[in-house]
Amino acid sequence: MATISQSDLLEEIREIRDIVQDYKPGKNVTLPDKISFPENLFVGLFGRTGCGKSSLINSLKFAAQGRLRKSQWIEVASQEKAGGHTMFRKIANLTQCIYVIDNRGLDNPSAEEVHAEIAAQLDGDRGYSEQVQWLGEEVQRFDIPAVDRKKGHPITCAVFVFSAIHDIKSDFAGLNHLVDFLHRRQGCYPVAVITHVDVAERNDIDILLAVLRVSGIGDIYEVANITNDKTKLDAQYQLNLLNLIERCITIGNDTAVFKHYQRVELEQKAEKAKLGPTEKPVPTAKVSHQGAQSVKRTEKSQEWEMVEWERREVEQLKKDLEKRSMELEFLERDHKMKMEFEKQQHELQMERQKLESREMQLQEEERERRFQEQLRKIEADKREELMRIMEANRSKGHGFLPVINLPGCPIQ
Repeated sequence: MATISQSDLLEEIREIRDIVQDYKPGKNVTLPDKISFPENLFVGLFGRTGCGKSSLINSLKFAAQGRLRKSQWIEVASQEKAGGHTMFRKIANLTQCIYVIDNRGLDNPSAEEVHAEIAAQLDGDRGYSEQVQWLGEEVQRFDIPAVDRKKGHPITCAVFVFSAIHDIKSDFAGLNHLVDFLHRRQGCYPVAVITHVDVAERNDIDILLAVLRVSGIGDIYEVANITNDKTKLDAQYQLNLLNLIERCITIGNDTAVFKHYQRVELEQKAEKAKLGPTEKPVPTAKVSHQGAQSVKRTEKSQEWEMVEWERREVEQLKKDLEKRSMELEFLERDHKMKMEFEKQQHELQMERQKLESREMQLQEEERERRFQEQLRKIEADKREELMRIMEANRSKGHGFLPVINLPGCPIQ
């Protein structure tokens, strides 16, 4: 894979940062109908306790603004009570029109209570002064100036936050159902962020990526967070965070459009229900010119809605196909990993047997060497003793030399 130069990287960061800072909901969105977009984009963070959501907000602020004084940080540890059971809700602005809301909701993704609570937060039914129940846990508001405590804000982009360190062994059962729930409700799939990638093992990150893809999440961003020990972010992580914000902008606009036509469809169904099964608004010759134009606009709107519905159906089919493909890829990868592990285990066993055999051979050679060395020493001692006896006999004047044949030391 080709690497991008540092200058190109910084240029891309500046370009996306300008887009983010200049963003307003609905800007550069072209539609056949006039749609009222919200004044601000609210991004909701959902994740287990300790996955790094508060630090992620600080990192997003740094990436969006290019700098962040420590006095402007969102507090992390001091906002949680001992044991991690109570957590203050937090809201922070990245720009004048982009806000991030910190909420939990993935400690047990399969729980129906969690789905209901997330739905309430997505619809803006939760303010910042009330306590929110997460399966018996209390979540309170963090005091933020210029924010109406009693008023919630509809979340148009949901972001799931996972830690490459703390969530690698978590239970992901039910996550795919939560993803489908959000897609049906928002018209868009959620985004996922993997934090702590700068201090995690690459293999753990790859496993987490595979699990999230199998669960139906396609947009996944790997990021590092600002901490007390790391007050600045590398350029690549800044780019990843800015890409995340830009993706949230797109999802926010798409969700607003989806919600608009969803309301239009409900209103049309309600109007048809009022007319009754036999009554139908049929245009006649007495219909005014304005009425005829209105009917034409309605027909065009319905035609566009049908096209949009078919487009979403095709998109859903593509997503389902991609999801099944990723499931097969994950299973194939898991099978290959098992086969590779068994192969390495067999090779390791064979290598161990070879080492044991070689060790036994070396021990046998060492014993043989010591035996031969001892034997040579004994022969040398016997030869020395024989020479001493012969010298003693010669000095006494004996006329003959005794022939002494010691075992192992023949006399020539």
